[in-house]
Amino acid sequence: MIYIQCALVAEASFMIEGYALSKSDDRHFPIYENENIKLIISGIGKVYAASATTYLLQKYHAANEDKIYNIGTCTSKKKHHHIGELFTIKKLIEASTDKVYHLPCKGESLTCVDKALDSNLGIKSPLADMESVGFYLAAKKFITSRHIMIVKVISDKTDSTLPKEKEIKALFTPHIHTIGALLS
Repeated sequence: MIYIQCALVAEASFMIEGYALSKSDDRHFPIYENENIKLIISGIGKVYAASATTYLLQKYHAANEDKIYNIGTCTSKKKHHHIGELFTIKKLIEASTDKVYHLPCKGESLTCVDKALDSNLGIKSPLADMESVGFYLAAKKFITSRHIMIVKVISDKTDSTLPKEKEIKALFTPHIHTIGALLS
């Protein structure tokens, strides 16, 4: 089984449409599914990401060898990074505790922050988001680490405004095939 956690429907819309996922009648979190994929929308923040991930994996009785992905947007503090650029994440840093977690893939480092930033303060890596650590800590309770992946698209720079829903959806369009390949 493939499990996916996204913070926002806008981040998931290309997968909901592309994989013909149907909305499940669930009162706790929006869940979209087909026979092989279960996708949950958590809301923003690591607590919501951890809660939704735990809920999803318990609800469907996830097996240790299933795969789980956190797919979403992030911010970048690097000038050479471009809005819309796609990254897999190899290292997570929790800003509030300085704890570091390593994922078994090539990619970039990402800091998980507690609130949206309007400067580079608190970001200890090139990229930052607000869900990754919550997702990762919940996922590794159910699924072996080698089957956990975090995929991020840069949606903004730390000194810019946050994008609107339509803009977020457009950021994923060029990466549909790449993300599809990662999911297989």
